[in-house]
Amino acid sequence: MDRKKGRPKKEQTTITSFRVSLLIDEFLKTLENKNDYVIQLITDTDEFKKFQRLKTEEENTKYIKSSLFDED
Repeated sequence: MDRKKGRPKKEQTTITSFRVSLLIDEFLKTLENKNDYVIQLITDTDEFKKFQRLKTEEENTKYIKSSLFDED
């Protein structure tokens, strides 16, 4: 079975909804996949890239700290 395009299956997701104007709603209905479109818009922003970088650094710091205190 072929997998659809999109995020990796292992990534946890959630459903979020928000209000938009009727014009935006009409535009979104013309798209083949409005979900992918909106996700691409968000992930291409500098704000998201900065947030993602900070989250990655935070996770790396947690991993390093836990590794330092692990007993073998």
